[in-house]
Amino acid sequence: MQIPQRLVTSIRLDTEAGPDFNTERTMSVRALHQLELQGGHRITLLDDRGWSATTLGSGDIWGATSLKNLDEQARAVVGPDEPPPGGSRAREAMWHWSSLSLVAEGHGLAVGAEALASLPHDVEIDPLLSERIALAHQTAGIERPS
Repeated sequence: MQIPQRLVTSIRLDTEAGPDFNTERTMSVRALHQLELQGGHRITLLDDRGWSATTLGSGDIWGATSLKNLDEQARAVVGPDEPPPGGSRAREAMWHWSSLSLVAEGHGLAVGAEALASLPHDVEIDPLLSERIALAHQTAGIERPS
């Protein structure tokens, strides 16, 4: 029996974003959202998410970013989304979790929307991304990011 254990969002540098991204002033990050089952097998729920950010000042965007910022942004980009004008958060959340439940069903796993919403959600940051931020903090004399 396949038993859902947790949701995992893995983030990494978006190396396909092009030469104008992942510079001193711009970062681009890809996110992969998966459902992990007992035993460690993962089912991909969303593989089309990510974000880009640019600093408007002269500073290094990597030095202005923390692992906590990345964790928060990763959770936001995999949803639920903000409701449209006049919409409700509850309705948007219901739609989101129901959609992900259908994706899991397409992989042969019957798991309800409420069960998915109640699972723990962890963010895994790729070591290269963590190192990029740590190096920027070290260069700027900032304490190691948390």
